[in-house]
Amino acid sequence: KGKPAQPLVREALAYLKEQLARLPREKPVVIFTHLCHDAMTNRDELVDTIGKSNVIMVLGGHYHYSSVNQYRGLTFVQLPSPKSKFTEFTVFQVTKDRLIATPYDFKKKAWVTGSRKVLDKKIKGPQ
Repeated sequence: KGKPAQPLVREALAYLKEQLARLPREKPVVIFTHLCHDAMTNRDELVDTIGKSNVIMVLGGHYHYSSVNQYRGLTFVQLPSPKSKFTEFTVFQVTKDRLIATPYDFKKKAWVTGSRKVLDKKIKGPQ
């Protein structure tokens, strides 16, 4: 079995840095990665790689439960896995000035609340 906590590989960080450099600095970006905030052992390297790019969210999974974390100015949203013991999926809404991520518990038929699970933040989105 693989290690639950692990780093993003250097090649991935180098590729990300190259791709972000090609974009206008104000362009909103969402980064998708398998690793979530809690499993990523080199978050500082990721934040340094992102630099001043307009990354509005880093989206990950890996641990299969929903959570929202802030780290060095970046928002990390962790997605749940409805096939596991967790019974949620996450709905995203993006407007020109807001990013909202809210989990829905399909067993309880209710939206999930709580600052560690729900994201509602101002962003500099598409104009």
